[in-house]
Amino acid sequence: MCYFSKWSPLQRLTQLNLGLAYTEMYTDSIFWDRISAEFIETKCILRLELGNEKVYERPFVVISNFFWIWAHLGVTRLQIVFLKVSEQIIEDEFMKRQLCLNSEEAFISSFIGHGEAMINQKSTQIIQFDENSKISKWTLRINSFDEFHNSTTETNYQDASMVWGFPKKLLDFLDVALVMSSLLPDASNWKNWLNTY
Repeated sequence: MCYFSKWSPLQRLTQLNLGLAYTEMYTDSIFWDRISAEFIETKCILRLELGNEKVYERPFVVISNFFWIWAHLGVTRLQIVFLKVSEQIIEDEFMKRQLCLNSEEAFISSFIGHGEAMINQKSTQIIQFDENSKISKWTLRINSFDEFHNSTTETNYQDASMVWGFPKKLLDFLDVALVMSSLLPDASNWKNWLNTY
């Protein structure tokens, strides 16, 4: 348990937010590969719950492309704010101890273009970390969302159809991601799919 004294989940998530500040890199797939490699364990599972309507569980190989496609759909900045946070030590299925952060109230803010709009998603999050301070499981439940638009500018968003605060194309990607990950391993092919979808 000694390695837990060197860092905390909230510190790591603060570092993740700092990494997301490099907005000029958002459309570069290599940037998202690096973010994923630094903060997410290769066996990580992302569980995304859209209220009581739908649940996605996707592996590490999908995660970087998820954010990269989100950026290509018009998002120029992401920020995650964690409120009502508690931390605990749990044991995984292999009896290994992991630190777990619970946030009863967290906000994901996605900024569109150059201030044209902002999507604010209210969520509940449970994030588990392994001994190397990497995320081993991320459960993200979207409870509601709000859209804020700048009335003086036209929103430059490639997909105006929103589902729980996400572009519909992004959720369509999650629907086919497991198959596409093996068929289209190269990032340029993902972009081609996005442009023709």
